[in-house]
Amino acid sequence: MAAPTDTHAEPVNNEKPTQGIFMGYLAIVLLVFAVIVAGIAIYAGASHGFS
Repeated sequence: MAAPTDTHAEPVNNEKPTQGIFMGYLAIVLLVFAVIVAGIAIYAGASHGFS
C-alpha cells in the first residue's frame, strides 16, 4: 500500500477560542448583575418591612 502524501499533520482547528472566552465573561458579568439586583431587592424589602 502506498504511503499517503497528505497526512493532515497540522491541526485543522487552529483558531483562538475567543467565543468561548466571551461567553464565559458574559456569564460572569450577568451573574454579578443578578446578585447586585437581588441585593438591592432584598435591601429595599428589608427597609420597608417586607410588606
